[in-house]
Amino acid sequence: MPHVATYLDDILIASESIEEHERMLAEVLSRLAKSGLRVQAEKCEFFKESLEFLGHRIDAKGIYPSKVKVEAIHQAPAPKNKKELQAFLGMINFYNRFLKGRTEVAEKLYRLLDSHVAWNWGAEHMEAFENLKKLLTSNSLLVHFKTDVPLVLSCDASSVGVGAVLAHRDSKGNEQPVAYASRTLSRAERNYAQIDREALAVVFGVRHFHQYLCGRDFLIITDHKPLLGIFQRQKQIPAVISPRMLRWTLMLSAYDYVIEYRKTKDHGNADCLSRLPGPVTRQETEAPGDILLLEAVEYPPVSAMEVAAFTRGDPLLYQVKQWILEGWPRERVALKYSAYWVRQNEFSVHRDCVLWGSRVVIPEALQKQVLSLMHANHPGVTAMKAIARSYVWWPKMDEKIVEFVRHCTPCQENRQSEPRTPTHFWTKPERPWSRIHVDFAGPVQGVFFLVVVDALSNWAEIEVMPSLQSSAVIEKFRKMFATHGLPDLVVSDNGTAFASRETQAFLKLNGIRYMYAAPYHPASNGRAERMVRELKCALRKQRQGTVLCKVARFLFKQHSTPHAETGKSPAEVMLGRKFRTALSSLRPDESDASCLRQPPPRGFQSGDAVYARNFRPGPKWLFARVSRPIGHVMYELSTADGAVHRRHRNHVRRAWCSDPRTTDQQTCPSFALPSMSSRALGPPEPETSQPLRRSTRQRNPVRRYGIDD
Repeated sequence: MPHVATYLDDILIASESIEEHERMLAEVLSRLAKSGLRVQAEKCEFFKESLEFLGHRIDAKGIYPSKVKVEAIHQAPAPKNKKELQAFLGMINFYNRFLKGRTEVAEKLYRLLDSHVAWNWGAEHMEAFENLKKLLTSNSLLVHFKTDVPLVLSCDASSVGVGAVLAHRDSKGNEQPVAYASRTLSRAERNYAQIDREALAVVFGVRHFHQYLCGRDFLIITDHKPLLGIFQRQKQIPAVISPRMLRWTLMLSAYDYVIEYRKTKDHGNADCLSRLPGPVTRQETEAPGDILLLEAVEYPPVSAMEVAAFTRGDPLLYQVKQWILEGWPRERVALKYSAYWVRQNEFSVHRDCVLWGSRVVIPEALQKQVLSLMHANHPGVTAMKAIARSYVWWPKMDEKIVEFVRHCTPCQENRQSEPRTPTHFWTKPERPWSRIHVDFAGPVQGVFFLVVVDALSNWAEIEVMPSLQSSAVIEKFRKMFATHGLPDLVVSDNGTAFASRETQAFLKLNGIRYMYAAPYHPASNGRAERMVRELKCALRKQRQGTVLCKVARFLFKQHSTPHAETGKSPAEVMLGRKFRTALSSLRPDESDASCLRQPPPRGFQSGDAVYARNFRPGPKWLFARVSRPIGHVMYELSTADGAVHRRHRNHVRRAWCSDPRTTDQQTCPSFALPSMSSRALGPPEPETSQPLRRSTRQRNPVRRYGIDD
């Protein structure tokens, strides 16, 4: 019943008026009487404006701590050991939701309970003990929780604890507390960064007040502004985030909230709780499943008495019952009775209910209610038919069951996926780089990659992305297109960088068509997805080198390895040639042809006299000797001054004189010119005959078969 609360054998009834209170009291007493229960009048209190219950005082304004309990806490003596301190803190914790905060030294009381800390009660502990007792007064007020008033959850964290305040915000904007909560941080949590501690405060507050917040809209207030970019439901989860923060973000996504920032100076209600926290507790809040189950039952169970009553009021079923009792007509009945006519020998009547075998025939007015009862736990069509065939029947019942399940929103939202459609294969391109598939990979070792795969050759291009913006994608596309040309079609997923207007405009400007894969269906862009998986696997396997070095090794292996689809390596299909690898030298027929050919004869040998081209100031050619050949067209030369030079064959010519530094008599023949006197006096020298340059062979005349004889 609404406005009725029970605890063991105690029953509380709350109402807003005397008339309503009398009506609800009569209803409660009536239900107790029907159940065979009695109450003792001397233990009952009626029409009370306030009452003491479970250590609390409750009235129209709200809930207060009990005066008797508060006085007991104020008169409590100082503890003498850890057990007494635990008892005192437990008594304080019973009223934890009334405590707006504890003094900062209260944290030392909880640290005194650590197992590794020896008991040593000092002045600082005594001061914290007295301050804790002063926090709780009988005037502390918590307002009643109301479902129609906006909820505000204020959260904050400090170096020692986290705190949260659940409050109602009235029409004037004032926040009235419903409950307080706080706890100290564990050793591990004290090592968290400040942003993690602030996030922990939000998670603690939401979990602690789960029963108030679940299924309702509420406002989260924090004084740590960076949390707005992580926990804001309107924004996407950041791509780079710690696993702990990711778990918390996913947990909070189950709630309907809006998070706002408030300056620390205006955030004192939660700030003091975080600095004056309660003990660490790991108590899980259990959802009131039994109450929620009762609230979810839309239709109460149907009894046989109701079936009999509705049978009497159903004209069709009433006529069938009369025929069962008095006899069926001999002639054919109307069409609406045909389902009963064919089974006329199988019906019976028991307590005004029509039965078909052992199954009850349900009147039309109760069919929807019976369907709801059978579908209470949302069974499927087959299971629901099996349940129905064990208890009830009416014409076209199976069709009604199918229709009912199809219109059940929870079933449709959570049903199994449809059978997979046959795989639709992409058409094979006519040439390489005609259709390319693109996708992002990462973060892998802190780096994002752009992965591009050619559909025909399976040639992969991988680029490191400085960002995931459209401008960065366009820059990488422009670089690839300059190397391989413009493709006909680009296939990608529905990522923001690919589906942006800038990227679409760039592709249109270059006459490139683009196609987006079906959302949440990676197989539509399977080539790129598979290459992303292979890239991640390859980077995990490699232990040495930078990320760029690992990517280069992967690309070299990918380009030179034959693909199972084509039987050729991507380089053969894309470039028309095989890559030379470290294994190529193992085959003699693929060895370097220069190793099998004899070297051509060298133009000069060691010790030959040559002239070498001089590229410095001085003579154009310098005399030198060949020290040794270097390869086929290079020589090491030594000049007269002892310098050593290296020259190409084109810069060396043969020297016909062995040494230009020697005299003319030593290197060239001398020709003495006679004087004028000797010419005049001496006899003339005989002229030297020139040697014949033609043949002196004797030639005989031609004889032709003896005719010339």
